[in-house]
Amino acid sequence: VPKRMDLLRCRVMGHRDGYGFARPLEGDAEDLFLSAREMYQVFDGDEVLVSVAGLDRRGRAEGQIVEVLTRAHAKVVGRYMEESGIGFLLPHNTRIRNHILIPPKAKGGARHGQLVSVVLTDYPSATLGAKGEVEEVLGDHLDPGLEIDVAIAKARIGEAAGIGAEIAHQVFGAIGYTKEHGLNHLTRRLWVWRDEYGHEGFWQAHLGHLLLANSNASLWHQVTELG
Repeated sequence: VPKRMDLLRCRVMGHRDGYGFARPLEGDAEDLFLSAREMYQVFDGDEVLVSVAGLDRRGRAEGQIVEVLTRAHAKVVGRYMEESGIGFLLPHNTRIRNHILIPPKAKGGARHGQLVSVVLTDYPSATLGAKGEVEEVLGDHLDPGLEIDVAIAKARIGEAAGIGAEIAHQVFGAIGYTKEHGLNHLTRRLWVWRDEYGHEGFWQAHLGHLLLANSNASLWHQVTELG
């Protein structure tokens, strides 16, 4: 059906400035520019059907979202905020620019500024924003224990992403680096995601500084307790 209707099956790639791109999942077509208005109805990573709407003022092929096929996120982590009694989530993933509305009965005891995990109850559309419910309060921004957990997670995940990509390219060989190969698209996206908020080297160094700064316990004790 997509081919008959000249629609492209694409993966959404968000940008921290609000716009995004639709990357075709088949063939060698170029990415399509998605305006902030189009991005309002999707999240980074969603799979969509896109039509070519023409060229924008910079000469880039511009896409228009026709249908959202699959959603990439069931939960989003971020900071719970309140303004004039209205609660919303600011996602930590800078590629998700949507504010997620949190109804008063769904904030789960979260306070302004706390880090929370939110389950999405309503996805965004062209006219309505996303809604969610606080599943878990993760802690405050300056909670030392939370900061250590985040540093460990980022360091380990970043290392795993690099190892996984290396193994995949060893399996596929040189063809995996060609522009039209799906592995090349996935690897580039993986590397961008890996380096968001700092690569594993940055977080390994940051973890070391956090552990050395704790005067209440020896370094050996902290390392063995953390596993």
